[in-house]
Formats: sequence, structure tokens, C-alpha cells
Amino acid sequence: MLSHTISTDARVAGLGSPLARLLYTWMIPHCDNLGRMPGEPASVRATVIPREQDVSDGDVHEWLQDMDRLGLVCWYHYDGMRYVQMLGWEKHQKIVGNMARTSHYPAPPKDLHAASIRRSYGV
Repeated sequence: MLSHTISTDARVAGLGSPLARLLYTWMIPHCDNLGRMPGEPASVRATVIPREQDVSDGDVHEWLQDMDRLGLVCWYHYDGMRYVQMLGWEKHQKIVGNMARTSHYPAPPKDLHAASIRRSYGV
């Protein structure tokens, strides 16, 4: 279940456009149970907002960079591919019942993930 607090989150509001905020919130149901998903801009666009014809892969690239800069996501490379790790996953998305706390995708490198978490909390 997605928490209603996402609509008042200051970092989400910091994204530069309504379409960037839409992309961020619509990415959530496409993530696995640990908040990860493939992060190539073309893949994110095609998966999350396929009907937004005026959005380019370049737009998505820029918005993912903004999300990373704002501490909303950790956008990282692993074995030549890009992935996204949502930060503050438990803040807006709850794992309930018998949902496994496992991921289909590789974890971000520990040093990168730690730096992203510090950014997300303003440290």
C-alpha cells in the first residue's frame, strides 16, 4: 500500500516538473519488494510512462539524475547496467504479510548507497 505522505514529501516536491513527480511516484509499483528496478532511462520510460509521448529518454535521464541528487533514489551501475534503488522505501511503501524481503536486482555498492542515504537525510 502506498502511503498518502508521498504527496506532501518535500523532496518529491523538489522535483522540477509535474512529469518528474509523476515518474517518481509511478516508478514505485514497478519496483521489487526492496525498492529496486532497472534504471536505464529508455527502459524506465517504456515501463513506467509509455503513453507520455512528449517525454524523451533524455528527459527521464535528467529526472533520474534529479531524483538521485535529491536523495529520492540511488541511481547506480552494476555489471554494465543501470539500476534504481528507491531511498526511504519503507516511508511510502509497506511490505506486509508474507511478502519476501528479497530483490530481483543487484544491490547498489555499499559506499554509493551510504552516500545516497546521507544525501537523502541532509547529512
